[in-house]
Amino acid sequence: LIMSGVVSRKAVLVGLSRSRIGLLSVPVNEQQDREFRWAAGVQRYSKAPSEVPMYSKHEKREFMEIFPDINRELSFEIMPKDIGSLLSKHLAKCIQYTVPDGKKNRGYSVPASYRLLAKEAATPENIRLATILGWTVEFLQAFFLVADDIMDNSITRRGKPCWYRKE
Repeated sequence: LIMSGVVSRKAVLVGLSRSRIGLLSVPVNEQQDREFRWAAGVQRYSKAPSEVPMYSKHEKREFMEIFPDINRELSFEIMPKDIGSLLSKHLAKCIQYTVPDGKKNRGYSVPASYRLLAKEAATPENIRLATILGWTVEFLQAFFLVADDIMDNSITRRGKPCWYRKE
């Protein structure tokens, strides 16, 4: 991976293996630079590392597709019947309001890590389970944020009124 703007013009970060990264000198002219990149099998990014997406649009879409099912199951399907009529709609609104917003990097990292570690053994069902586990991380983060808002007496979170302040 070549990241321009991160190190000097004559040096680039190159992934030498999955376990280590090395710093190599790069030929100065454009033709040698192209040959170097081709031989190393690396891709050039003109953006800073923080601007390069960590997860593909497909991975993000796959992650988000499961959320409505999780919300419905938690809010309506596994809710005890005696309190379901009182609590289900309120819980669904709370989950929808507090959980899916934000960067979701913690949640995305769970199925992504599973894919990297499981390799060929990553079945669609196991990826789905890893995605659900990723959502549990997002639920935990949402809980921490709501608790933090209450303790700090915050008014807004992510440009919206805090959940505890909603009517």
